Amino acid sequence: MHGLEGVKVLELGNLVSAAYATKIMADLGADVIKVEEPGGDQARRRGPFPHGSHDPEQSGLFLALNTNKRSCIWDPTQDTATLSRLVTWADMLVHNYSPARMNALGINYNTFSDINPRLVMCSITPFGLSGPHKDYQAYELTIAHGGGWAWLSPGGSDRPDLPPLKAAGHQADFQGGVAAATTTLAAYYRALHTGQGEHIDFSTQAYIASFVDVSAPNYTYQGQIATRLGKRVLVPWGIFPCQDGLTFVVIAEEDQWQRLVQLMGTPEWATLDIFQGLANRAKNQDLLHFYLAEWIKEWKVEELFHAAQAQRLCFAPVFSMAQLAQQEQLRARYFFVEVSHSRAGTLTHLGAPYRLHEPWWKIRRSAPLLGEHNSEVSSSEFQVSSSQPLTPSPQPLTPSTHSLLTGVRVTDFSWVWAGPFCALHLAHLGAEVIKIESQVHIDLARRIAYYPADMEPGVNRCALFKQWGQGKKGVLLNLTTEKGLGIVKELIAQSDVGLQKFATGGMDGLGVGYEELKKIKPDIVMASISGYGHTGPHRNYMAYGPAIPPLTGLSSMTGYEGGLPQEVGMAYGDPTSGIHAAVAICAALAARTRTGQGQHIAVSFWESDAALVTEGWM
Repeated sequence: MHGLEGVKVLELGNLVSAAYATKIMADLGADVIKVEEPGGDQARRRGPFPHGSHDPEQSGLFLALNTNKRSCIWDPTQDTATLSRLVTWADMLVHNYSPARMNALGINYNTFSDINPRLVMCSITPFGLSGPHKDYQAYELTIAHGGGWAWLSPGGSDRPDLPPLKAAGHQADFQGGVAAATTTLAAYYRALHTGQGEHIDFSTQAYIASFVDVSAPNYTYQGQIATRLGKRVLVPWGIFPCQDGLTFVVIAEEDQWQRLVQLMGTPEWATLDIFQGLANRAKNQDLLHFYLAEWIKEWKVEELFHAAQAQRLCFAPVFSMAQLAQQEQLRARYFFVEVSHSRAGTLTHLGAPYRLHEPWWKIRRSAPLLGEHNSEVSSSEFQVSSSQPLTPSPQPLTPSTHSLLTGVRVTDFSWVWAGPFCALHLAHLGAEVIKIESQVHIDLARRIAYYPADMEPGVNRCALFKQWGQGKKGVLLNLTTEKGLGIVKELIAQSDVGLQKFATGGMDGLGVGYEELKKIKPDIVMASISGYGHTGPHRNYMAYGPAIPPLTGLSSMTGYEGGLPQEVGMAYGDPTSGIHAAVAICAALAARTRTGQGQHIAVSFWESDAALVTEGWM
C-alpha cells in the first residue's frame, strides 16, 4: 500500500471545483466514485470537443478532470438507497451542490454522520452554507469578481474604460478545489487518529478573497484600495514585444537592476539620475519602459529569455499552448502524459502539479464513461452487513484533537509568499509552524514597503509579512554556523514536516537536504518549492509569481477582444504553488499515518500553474 491507495472517496456535483479536489486524491491512489445524476456532470457538455463533435464522452474538460475515477449514475427521484450505501463505504465525500440542491438531494452531514461517524464531508459552495448570500446563484465568473481578484486584473493598466478582467478558464474554481482538498485531507488525517469525521463548509469566494496579493492588508494598513489601474510599485515590470513574440519582465531588487543595465551594455539613459533607485524608477516608469522596449524589441524571445536568466533576471516568454507543448524543461520533467480513452483515443494530458520522491502520482485509467461502473457500485464491495457495526466508535474530540493538524510540527525555511502561504494554511489547520529566518537574510517580505500609514517602517510591521505569517512561531538562526545547523537538525528530529524555498541545491549546500534530513527523521514529509523545479535544464532559472501566467500560456488566453495577452492581476505562481504544496503535505501526512512512509514533495511555480490551464490545453 502506498500513497492514498485504499482511501475511499465520493464525489458529487458538476464542473470543476469538486472534480479537481477529488482528482488530486485519485491521482495519488485514492478510489474515487464519481456519482453523476442521469444527465451526467455538466463538464461532459462543456467541451472543448474534437472535430466539431459534441460527444459528451469526449469533452476535454471532463477527460482532464476525471482521470482515475469510477462513474455511477444515481437518480435521486428513483433511488434513495444507493447514496446511503456509498456514504457508509466512504472515508471522504466532496461535492459542490448549492445549499438548496443539497436539501433536495438529501445531502445532510448530520444524517450521514449517524451512519458513518468517521466520514469527512466537504461542501464547496460559492458563498458558504450560512450568511445572507448562501442561496445566491454564482458561476466561476461571479466568484472571480466577488472574491476581488478580477478587480486587480490585468494590473498596471492605463485604460479605465476597459472592465475588470477574469483570468481564462475556471481558475477560481480550480483554486477552490485545491484548497478544499487540503482541508478535507487534513480532516481525514485527524479521522485516522480519532475516528471522528468532520463537515467542512468551504466558501470559494472567501478563499479567493484570502489569496489576492497584499490587497486586503494594504487596505487595512494604509487605507489604499488596490486596483488594476495605475502605476507599478516595482519597475521595470510588464509584457514587451520582441522580434518574434512577447516577453515578460519584472525586476524586484536593486542588484537585479544593475545586472540588467550590464546586460543592456550600460546605455547612457540607464545611468541618468531619474532611474537611480527604486523610487525614481517607479516615478519615471513611463520613460523607463519606453527605453527598455526599444532594447527588447531587437531580441528574439528565446534568446533574450536565456541571456537574461543567465544573469539571474526574471524574464519569461509569453507562450501559446502550442509553444508550451515544446518546452524542454517540462518535457525533461515528464510533465506531459499520454492517456488512452475508449472514445476519445490517445491524448496528451497535463501532468502532476508536483513531483514526488515516492512515486504515488500516476494516471492509472482514463476518465470514465457515464455510468461505466454502475454494476461495480451495485456489487458486494459496497454492501454493508446489518450484523456488523458500520464504523469504529469515534473517539470524542478533546481540546488537544479539535484542530485538524494538532500535534503536527512544521519546520519552515521558506520566505516571501509561496512557502509562507503553504505554511499559513497548515498553521490555520492547527499545525505548529516554526519559521526559520537567517540572521544574514531576513525574509524579504519584511522589507517590502507596505507599512501602517502612521508608523515608522520596521521589519515587524510589513503588511505582506503579517498577512502570511499568521499563527506561526519564529526563530532567527545563523545557518552558516555549526551551532545554527545543529539547532535545525534538532528541530527536524522533532518535526513532521519540513518546508523550503531555496534555490536548486541550496539546502543540500547547507547539509540539510532531503536525503540528510531523512537520516535524522526517516518519515519526514519534506516540501520544496521552486520556480522551475530542481531538475531539468532550467532548474537554476529564477521566477517570480507574476512571470508564471505568461510561461504557462494563461496570459495568451487572457485579454480583451482584439488585444494582446495580459497578466492576471497578481503573482499567481506564488499562491498556486503554495496551496499545491499544502495539499500534497496533507495527503502525505495521511499516507504516513497509514503506511509509516515519509515523502519528498517538489513543487514548481511553472508546473503547478500549468496544471490549471486545462481547457486551453485540451
